[in-house]
Amino acid sequence: MSPFATDWISINKVIGTNAVGGMASDVTVLADVTGLEVGTYIGTILLSSNDRTNNFVQIPVTLTIKNPPKAPSAGTSWSGSYSRKWSVVYQLDGISSNIHGVWGSSAKSVYAVGESGLILHYDSEDWTDVSPLAFTGNLNDAWCKNAKCSAVGQDANIFTVESEGGSWSGVYSLAGVGSLHGIWGNAANEVYACGG
Repeated sequence: MSPFATDWISINKVIGTNAVGGMASDVTVLADVTGLEVGTYIGTILLSSNDRTNNFVQIPVTLTIKNPPKAPSAGTSWSGSYSRKWSVVYQLDGISSNIHGVWGSSAKSVYAVGESGLILHYDSEDWTDVSPLAFTGNLNDAWCKNAKCSAVGQDANIFTVESEGGSWSGVYSLAGVGSLHGIWGNAANEVYACGG
């Protein structure tokens, strides 16, 4: 068994023997996507046997690459705790603000907040900029309970959204308090913010 004129396919077992009527053997087919662009790639695996009536079988292989994450700039990497390696897996075009806080109520709903009023929403497939256009101060933290989320930031501003991916609106701007740096709650109607 071998890949037929396809350099991105590899096989873990190229020679094997099965007794007539015996158990089947598993073969692992791997695809190396290094250097491949977005698109569809067609390949063939050629299986040869001592079967007199069907000694060559061509097995078609299709590989589709969709929207790969953007690679970080050369030399960019982060080290996390417990010796884990962090890397950029997604970067929005046109967004240059730093992120200060992230909260997810599920794998299908994650919010990130940051500089210049930045609020991003992730729905398990894509990040979307859902920033309130009127606010240009920094946002420092976010917290969600079910679909209701709140974000806090500069000049004690508090923003909320009532539905998944909905529009954010300002609900409080506490004079003389300073910036809020953290938010957390036990329930949607019991939420605490801190700062100063």
